[in-house]
Formats: sequence, C-alpha cells, structure tokens
Amino acid sequence: MTLIIDCGSTKAEWVVLDGENIAKRFITNGFNPNFTENETIKNIIVEAKNIIDNQDVSKIVFYGTGCASEANQNKMAMIFAMIFKINDIEVYPDSLGACHALLGKNDGVACILGTGSNACSPVSSSATAKCAAMPPPNTGSCRCFRSPLKICRG
Repeated sequence: MTLIIDCGSTKAEWVVLDGENIAKRFITNGFNPNFTENETIKNIIVEAKNIIDNQDVSKIVFYGTGCASEANQNKMAMIFAMIFKINDIEVYPDSLGACHALLGKNDGVACILGTGSNACSPVSSSATAKCAAMPPPNTGSCRCFRSPLKICRG
C-alpha cells in the first residue's frame, strides 16, 4: 500500500491507498522541518503509524511545507525510513503536491495563496517542478509575482 501525506505547518492529511482505493484517511497535527523539533515530528509520525495500524505500507509519498531544500527532503526521508522501516520514500515540497492534485499530468500553473504564496508548474509531467515562492505581502492587498522571485526545483 502507498501512504500519501499532504503536510502543512498546522495539519497533515494522511491517505493510505490500496491500489486506487482509499483504505484509510485521517488528519494529524502538521509540522515544518524548518521550525518543528525533530522529536515532535517523530511523535506525529508515530501517532500516524499507530492510526494506520497494521496496514502494509510499502511506499511513502510526502508533500510537505519546508521541504523545498534537499537537506529537509533527506531529513524527512530518514525519519520516515526509521519509523516505517521501508526505503521507498519520496519527499517533495507541498507546492508540488498542489501541482499534482490540481493538474495531474497536464501542463499548467498551480498557485497557493496563503501566509506564504507559491506558484508551481510541473515540468513535462514528471515529478519535478519549477516553483516561484514569494514572501507574504505586508499589506492586505495582493501583489502577485513581485520581484524578487525565489526559483526552486521540487
């Protein structure tokens, strides 16, 4: 079975897929590896593993806030591997998860308009993406795609 996680700083949605069928779906507290202590992250993941119970998870796909950097991707993969005792683990930024959910394998641009705003476009239907991340505006107005844009790859 495949475990897919969409994790923000506030909440994380966990879905266990058995083929194309949802075997289990639930929500836990979220976390950001830039700001959340490793022990807290581990505790949340252990809590989720206990909820999953004895489902045979053989693959994990994690889309998380704070996971644009290779260092945080590696950190999260190591924590999941330690807890679930598997090696088939993929870690991506949450913006790429929005791209996959909205666009599937089609070309396009997905935008996240929140405290921090992101725009993401998948590259040739692959798991890579070009993302533009913008710091939150200091007013209530919307200033889209203002300079400087931080370009990253998922």
